Formats: sequence, C-alpha cells, structure tokens
Amino acid sequence: MIRFLAAAAMTAAVLFGGCQGSGAGEPARAAVEIFAAQEWYRARPEPEEEWEGVLERLEPAIGPAGRTTLTFALRTGERSLPIYAAKVEDRLAPYAGRSVVVKGKLVDLSSEGLGKELWVATIRLAAGSA
Repeated sequence: MIRFLAAAAMTAAVLFGGCQGSGAGEPARAAVEIFAAQEWYRARPEPEEEWEGVLERLEPAIGPAGRTTLTFALRTGERSLPIYAAKVEDRLAPYAGRSVVVKGKLVDLSSEGLGKELWVATIRLAAGSA
C-alpha cells in the first residue's frame, strides 16, 4: 500500500507539478516543447540554435501575401525575428512580453516569396525573468 501511495504521489507530481508555472496562464520555467517533435521541423536542414530576447505579439499581415501564422516575434537587441506559430499561439501567449530563451531553427523561405522566420523547438523563461 505504501508503494502504491508513493507511486501515485510521484505520478501526480509529474502530471501536475511538471509545468513549474505559478498558475493558469503562467509560463513554465522549464523548457516547453513547441515544434521539437514534429517531423517537418526535424527535417529542416538549418542548424538548431538558441536565442535570448523578449517575445512580442505581432499583428499578422492580412492579404494574399500575408503570412497569418507569424503572430509573435523574438526581439534580440535591434533584431526582430518573426516566429512561425501555427496552432501554438496558446502555448506561446504566456511568454509574451517576457525575456525568454528560444531553441529553434532560423528558416529562410525567401525562395518561396517569404522571408526568414524562426521555427521554435522549445521555449523557456530566461534566467532572472519575472
């Protein structure tokens, strides 16, 4: 019985405590997977890198040339990297306005009439971020 209770407590800790956020809508302190497990992400030849900056919300461009999935950007000093966020806006939203570390690939889609965008494998709060 004691083993069962200990196992149940460990399972609950993993299921409910692994996020490390401080409540609903709070970003996790540990890295949160965004696209890391997706085959299309892993298949891209660009090297995976880490960037630190502030996650900003963007208004996507409307119209035939617009890329409506670019709803966030990572501001790193003077540079702003648009982030591909299709179907993951809810996972990125708690990090908006916060200092973060993003692991991902900077994908150049210029040959397709687009530009460079950051494809995020994981995101986490930067050290010292409130």
